[in-house]
Amino acid sequence: MLPLTVLIAPLQALLTSFGTGAMPVDGPSTQLRRASEVLENVRRQSTQATVELDHQWHGVAATQTVETMHAMHLDTAHTSDRGNEIAVVMDTATEVVNSGYRDLAAILDSFIETTSAAGPVLLTPAGWPALLAVAEQHLQRAMSVIERVRHDLEGETRKLQKVAEMQALDQRRYNERDKQVTGAQRALSKASASATGSAEDAAAHGITSESLPGGGVRLTLPNGKVVTAPNEKAANAVRAALTQRGVPYVWGGTTPGKGLDCSGLTQYSYRQAGVEIPRTAENQAIGARIPEGQAQAGDLVVWSGHVAMALGDGTLIEAGDPVAISSMRTDNIGQQYMGIYRPTAGGTTVAA
Repeated sequence: MLPLTVLIAPLQALLTSFGTGAMPVDGPSTQLRRASEVLENVRRQSTQATVELDHQWHGVAATQTVETMHAMHLDTAHTSDRGNEIAVVMDTATEVVNSGYRDLAAILDSFIETTSAAGPVLLTPAGWPALLAVAEQHLQRAMSVIERVRHDLEGETRKLQKVAEMQALDQRRYNERDKQVTGAQRALSKASASATGSAEDAAAHGITSESLPGGGVRLTLPNGKVVTAPNEKAANAVRAALTQRGVPYVWGGTTPGKGLDCSGLTQYSYRQAGVEIPRTAENQAIGARIPEGQAQAGDLVVWSGHVAMALGDGTLIEAGDPVAISSMRTDNIGQQYMGIYRPTAGGTTVAA
């Protein structure tokens, strides 16, 4: 007599080897989605910071940096999206396998129920043909499930391959981007030094300094002349102003490295030195009034519609077109000359 267990064994073997497809609650797809969410949050924060940087920093280096950062944001968005895509593929594949497992279990149950319902007659020589037919029918159904699952998983595998190919292309861009970011970081460091009037930036522009007894500062200008600033803040203002040489004149301009008007240059320069002065030229006649012939580096020469910064060697730096150095003077296209002022000193006239 043909044992029933012999016919059940193939179905049980398929079911046992197939696997349930069940994943843990905090499985790979969940972790991928969590990582993608973190990447997206980082991208949003970095994008906002880049927008703010774009508003505050201008010039060739700024443009290159902002463009590089936006490209990085796009790459980060792609990586985040691909993490979510892989998670979807994993969830789909899990459900495909789980569905196949359920169908195989149902086929096995159906075979057992069918043979049980037929009774002992199937286990007699006369019933063997029918029993074999029932077993073959259920095994074919099981193989159809296996084929369906295989086909569906091949489709998900192709999706993963496409994601991998796109990521490989991006990786080549990432490598190139790393080089660009390194260059941008160097440019940003240089710009930051310029914005603060640091000693390093001053040295890069040919400006050296030495503190003097009493608080004065001896400056060596790019032309080799040695001048004196009344204090460190005035010296820092001179450093900042000299970094803007060559910047175009823009009416109402307040953007270093891109466009400045006369009072925009002096306000920017003193702001880098930690001193806030008014926006318009005539209102920058603040601090101590300096007698003619006693101007030092950093003092402001003010007219009713123009302002320039004395360098202390008989020259001025001012926002013409572009920012440049010119000779010391008291006339300016018919405007009222208001005098020389030291924003870093008290509001009294310095004794002659």
